[in-house]
Amino acid sequence: MVRQLHVSDSGEPFLKKKIETVKNKIGWNKPKDGFWTSTLIDDETSDWLNWSVNEGYYPNQTIKLWSLEVQDNAVVLVIDNKDDYENALALYERVEVDSNYQLRSFLDFEKISKDFHGLQVTKNGLAENRTELYRWDVESTVWFDWCFTDVTYVSDIFVPEVKIELPF
Repeated sequence: MVRQLHVSDSGEPFLKKKIETVKNKIGWNKPKDGFWTSTLIDDETSDWLNWSVNEGYYPNQTIKLWSLEVQDNAVVLVIDNKDDYENALALYERVEVDSNYQLRSFLDFEKISKDFHGLQVTKNGLAENRTELYRWDVESTVWFDWCFTDVTYVSDIFVPEVKIELPF
């Protein structure tokens, strides 16, 4: 797996993190908690970093960027297309009743975390499953276990507040 980028807004030095146990979130096909990364691009950025800064996350904050090397033996469930999603759903389905009393299917991240170290949704996987993976904004990986052999500080970045001025 390609090196990953982790964005931290805690201001604390990076330590091997205790990964919060992932939980299913009612009505969401994205887990709560875990440890999040996105594939490192050009040794200094990622899709998550670019998207989050442009969307106004971390306003007026200094964030720390960390590059992480994934262990060779890490077992990662990868959703790279429609079939990958359908196969994962067949094995790890969680069904909920929505506010209209309709049954809705979601991935059961708590079950996935028992069989894998992480779950990656690629750009293509997101493009082919946009409706099913609503709220996964960009390519990213949620980690259930610490699976990194090298952690390297990349840089600090100050993120100014994004102000949009409407013409009316």
